Amino acid sequence: MVGGWAEGTALVGAVVLTAAAGLRWRVRRRGARLIALARTVTTRYARLLSVKRKQLVIHDGYGNYGLQPWIDHVDYFIDNVILREARSLGLDADAARTGSKLRPALTRALLATLSQEEEAGTGSVHDADIISGEHYETLCRNLLQEQGWRVETTPVTGDQGADLIAEAQGCRVVIQCKFYSKPVGNKAVQEAHAALGFHAGDWAAVVSNASFTRSAHELARANDVVLLHHDQLADLGRLIRQAEARA
Repeated sequence: MVGGWAEGTALVGAVVLTAAAGLRWRVRRRGARLIALARTVTTRYARLLSVKRKQLVIHDGYGNYGLQPWIDHVDYFIDNVILREARSLGLDADAARTGSKLRPALTRALLATLSQEEEAGTGSVHDADIISGEHYETLCRNLLQEQGWRVETTPVTGDQGADLIAEAQGCRVVIQCKFYSKPVGNKAVQEAHAALGFHAGDWAAVVSNASFTRSAHELARANDVVLLHHDQLADLGRLIRQAEARA
């Protein structure tokens, strides 16, 4: 009788251990599939994410960097892009919700993949490749021309705040180019808005390698000035249409 009880207990224990091992395996597999998806989706959007990082990591001019806007965007991207796709594929997106044990691993996978893509070069122009403000204007002009824009360079003097005038499909965009080592502020937005009227444009834009201050974003929204990184020039037409829809 005792022997039978012992055998039964051992059997139950074996079943429990097997079930626990199976559960751990399923949890690991579920996490691995979500992390693999995070890498795939990050690779797909690496160029745009790189632009967002450059825009959202704010340098205050004193050697300090504000990372919170970028951290918030990473969380947004995970919740609204990666996990949305996970749900569409039938994966357990809730396993990587905010506060879950899997969330930090998913975030690390995203950041590591983005870093690898940036190091490999995803078509983005790096600041080290640019030697002067004039060179930066030429770069922006070439990027626009590659997308079919007709681009006119304004005179060095008397440009009234505009560096380039770009036209396509009846849309005339007055552009100011800013190659900066610190965030672009209100002055650039004010100059671009003034140049809009002087050059009879439909829209004004400030293009920079750097991020923009919070007040610059607020002023730009109030004055219909588009702020963008040079990597976004390939999508200028779409960005203008989005701005028109918001106006």
